[in-house]
Amino acid sequence: MIACPFKATFGFDCPGCGFQRSLEALYHGDLIQSFILYPATLPILLFFIFALLHIVFQFKNGLKYIHFFFYCNLIIIGANYAVRCFTGSIF
Repeated sequence: MIACPFKATFGFDCPGCGFQRSLEALYHGDLIQSFILYPATLPILLFFIFALLHIVFQFKNGLKYIHFFFYCNLIIIGANYAVRCFTGSIF
């Protein structure tokens, strides 16, 4: 795994910490562990897949969906980070 430069510099997790481990768990087929490690992994992957499909096929309202998915992912990432901050699991 690649070390997090944010954590190395500041000493605590960044909002993206856990994504690599979650992606690895997803690769091994462990969907539940992947969600526990980083809940935004699957929505982020679906977002990128949809964005690539939109580039290829030019969906009618694709850009609106991309914006919607982007903001949903931001909310999930922010909520996950807030929970980790308040529970003290980022240190």
